[in-house]
Amino acid sequence: MDYNVENLRKAVEAVNSGVMSSRQAAIAFGVPRSTVYLAAVKAKTFEKF
Repeated sequence: MDYNVENLRKAVEAVNSGVMSSRQAAIAFGVPRSTVYLAAVKAKTFEKF
């Protein structure tokens, strides 16, 4: 599946802000669900440091 980094960033922001689930963001931004989920978890983890 082809997607760009900007769409991944938007999907992660939507998930971490609570606007969308990882599944909804994956569909909306055309990014694989597992990629969105893993990136969101990593981004949230790094926010704590």
